[in-house]
Amino acid sequence: MSVYSISLFLHILGALGLTILVTGIHMTATRWGPQGWIVVGLAGMVVIAVLGGAVSGRRAGAIARALPAEDGPISTALRQRLHDPALRLSLWLRTALFLGVVFVMTTEPSTVGALAAMVMAVVLGLAAAIPARSSARRPARVAGSER
Repeated sequence: MSVYSISLFLHILGALGLTILVTGIHMTATRWGPQGWIVVGLAGMVVIAVLGGAVSGRRAGAIARALPAEDGPISTALRQRLHDPALRLSLWLRTALFLGVVFVMTTEPSTVGALAAMVMAVVLGLAAAIPARSSARRPARVAGSER
């Protein structure tokens, strides 16, 4: 899979997310009104987009710019960028928030229940990122280097 294919996929995914957000806001305004679970779910989607753009987007852009310059084995600088703890944290948080949004949108809890679900999603995302962060600090083992 080429860098172009990955970039195209991410742009399509972003457009789909924006479409879902806009239609959700439209349906809220015209059909249901500002119910708590809807507002919390849409706010969760906005947080996912901000995390994706602000944290992951910048770092992924730097990685993509470094790829064409690389030929052969991955350099230490690029390897460090690929194993950036902020990228892993962002990925885990966005995944947990996405699952929280899906839960909130399917169960339609009260406002307090929706907020509790999203807080739990953030806590679980942070907890899931802890092992990934500690493994990023350990040096990678190279095949054949066992003693």
